[in-house]
Amino acid sequence: MKRIALLLLLLPFTAMADFYPGTITFVNGTTKTGLIEEPKGKDQKVVFKADEKAKEEKFKTEEIKSFQLTNADNVTEYYTTMILGNNKILNPKSFNLDSKKSVVRIIKQGRITIYGLRFLKGSLKGNSSVGMNNAKYESEAYYMQRSKEDFAFAIGIWQSDLNFMTGFNLYQVVEFNFKDTCPLFVEALKKADLKNTEFAKIVDIYEATCIEK
Repeated sequence: MKRIALLLLLLPFTAMADFYPGTITFVNGTTKTGLIEEPKGKDQKVVFKADEKAKEEKFKTEEIKSFQLTNADNVTEYYTTMILGNNKILNPKSFNLDSKKSVVRIIKQGRITIYGLRFLKGSLKGNSSVGMNNAKYESEAYYMQRSKEDFAFAIGIWQSDLNFMTGFNLYQVVEFNFKDTCPLFVEALKKADLKNTEFAKIVDIYEATCIEK
């Protein structure tokens, strides 16, 4: 009976595993095409199947350069692996960085890059009341990478049961990291007053206001 009860508890989470057609590119230059499990949260592995009946293969993020998959809406999404972190509270010009890479979705690339990290229903506790894609996603964390850095830092978190961004405020983070190098970017971003669904525009605002040395 205990074994049956355990299986019943695990079923909702197992059902959340969605595989979509895609291609993985490994750091050694080789590729694999087949079915890729949609990332869910701060994944540090990628799950792959050659086809529906094939056995699952799991690859560590250190082995993977990037991958792409075509989701349920027939939209191709692009992912990469990245060290993530956030500005330290007491010393905001420094960062707390993860020890391992996570899988992140590429929202927009330019001289800075914006990434998203989505949590699927069942991968986090919480309500499902309002918000973007609330039928499927519990929350999405957003990260920014500067051109000369090999990590991305947190710029905000959207949650389906809240009507505001949590974590560091976007404008605070931008001020921490850009006030000395590009104050025009800080001011332009505040004026834009972007919603989390418009975070790709951060790249455009940076391109229009900042000249990198």
